[in-house]
Amino acid sequence: MTLDGDFTGNGLSNVIPLTHADEVVPLEERQEAMQEAVLQVVSDLVIRRVPPTDRSPLFEAAKDLLDRGRRSLPELIDAAEPGPARDSLFRDLGLT
Repeated sequence: MTLDGDFTGNGLSNVIPLTHADEVVPLEERQEAMQEAVLQVVSDLVIRRVPPTDRSPLFEAAKDLLDRGRRSLPELIDAAEPGPARDSLFRDLGLT
């Protein structure tokens, strides 16, 4: 690269910023985070609304994932509490 002619600017026009690679989050931590988000969506649907400002960053992804679980309202109510219904939901969603 040559600088023929007049140069105007801040001198940073050809600088490529270097960033650190994102940390790899262990599978177990990702599953736990998604489980918590799924429970938040279940709570939002069957117990009480979760304000948008209080929602997990994974809320929308968990909502989409929960749609695939094809659970009825009574099944979601059961899954809101610890027990076999919740375990089954997580297993069916691939979160265990």
